[in-house]
Amino acid sequence: MNKSHRPKEFLFEKQYYPYQVFGADFVTTFNKFSIKGEGAYFLTEDRNGNNVLIENPHIKYVLGTDYYLNDNITLNFQFIQTILFKYDKNRELLMKKKSGITGTDTPDKYTQSISAVAQYNPGNYVSVQFISVLNLKDDDYFILPIINYNILDAVNIYAGATIFGGSKNSPFGKSKQFSRGFFEIKYSF
Repeated sequence: MNKSHRPKEFLFEKQYYPYQVFGADFVTTFNKFSIKGEGAYFLTEDRNGNNVLIENPHIKYVLGTDYYLNDNITLNFQFIQTILFKYDKNRELLMKKKSGITGTDTPDKYTQSISAVAQYNPGNYVSVQFISVLNLKDDDYFILPIINYNILDAVNIYAGATIFGGSKNSPFGKSKQFSRGFFEIKYSF
């Protein structure tokens, strides 16, 4: 191949930008319920939202509840949201295009998801969990069922699956090919 037709080579270097985080949390209980939440404000170096390579300042928070059905069954539900400040998606897309950045996702100003966890402990040595997350905008999801059996003090057996679903351009949908079952024996010493 002659030099003029050789593809351009680019070298990308991952950079980590510092930011400050200010957060708070709370929890309260009544009867078989607990209500809890936590949130944080992330003050990044891109305080004006002009640099597509640095995250904009944002808030992340989660509100949730646990319900203790009985000594063996616990249910957990959560709402999770991220809000970007100093952010305009159209401007962000235009700035990426001008910079020649392609193949990266451009987030929305608001992202929301819900999660649910069900845990069942039928005995002292066995636990079953079902964990799921649903992104509300894209209707994509992640499901993680797990069974854990503690054979001895130092030996655990885990079995389960990681299941991704949704449209091919959604965050979890892009990972469909990574859906797998697993089996693991863990020995601690």
